[in-house]
Amino acid sequence: DHHQPDVSINQMLINLDVDVGNNNAGAIGISLDGAQGSGVHESRIDATGGYAGLSGAAGSGGSHFGVTVVGGEFVLYLKAAQPAPTVVGRTLINQTRHAIF
Repeated sequence: DHHQPDVSINQMLINLDVDVGNNNAGAIGISLDGAQGSGVHESRIDATGGYAGLSGAAGSGGSHFGVTVVGGEFVLYLKAAQPAPTVVGRTLINQTRHAIF
């Protein structure tokens, strides 16, 4: 068993409201680094007390769009991302370190 985001095709998370909870220093709201056609749209993540709102980015043909992230150290943790990721229309509120890692 090993991580294979390139086989996660057309996986969409839409209109979610995620709260990582306080005092969860390593928590990530949503982790999705799927292949083409995947993405997170029109969602809100409260990462206050957590590490990041969103980890990973989808490959070509997919996107993260209209995502609001409140708190966390980072909004987007993109260390693991598919080629040609698209992230647009985001709202970033009260991160403690940086918007993107």
